[in-house]
Amino acid sequence: MIDMDLVDSISRINLAAQAIAHTADALLRQQCDLSFNEFLLLRGVGSGDLQSQGDLKGVTGIGEAGISRIVSRLVGRGLLKTATDPRNRRKSMLQLTGDGERLLSQAAAALEASFAKITEEVSSERDLAAFEMVLDAYLARLGF
Repeated sequence: MIDMDLVDSISRINLAAQAIAHTADALLRQQCDLSFNEFLLLRGVGSGDLQSQGDLKGVTGIGEAGISRIVSRLVGRGLLKTATDPRNRRKSMLQLTGDGERLLSQAAAALEASFAKITEEVSSERDLAAFEMVLDAYLARLGF
């Protein structure tokens, strides 16, 4: 027997994820001339020293072709630079430029301010912590 309550929960989680991504994308495009996917990629590169495009697939959830297009745009805008991996000269690594670091910081601050206001109006810190714990459990069970 199909558990329709579970199916409804999955649908609501998906709708919430899409709404959050859409809201974040609109905000970042308006305030930083950056898409949400570009932000995720910059954040992924900024989380370590140097990373390859392949490493970012798991961090951003974006496929290889999408990552390649975004990397080209961000390199063209001077936000990322490429370097040869010293351990594997056939592998290209990515690093934030100074402009990339500044824009990532600006974008993260814009998202934090916007979503802090939204979550403050919707739930308490305790509710938000419980929600994040449930989301983390779902993601872990799904292998993310």
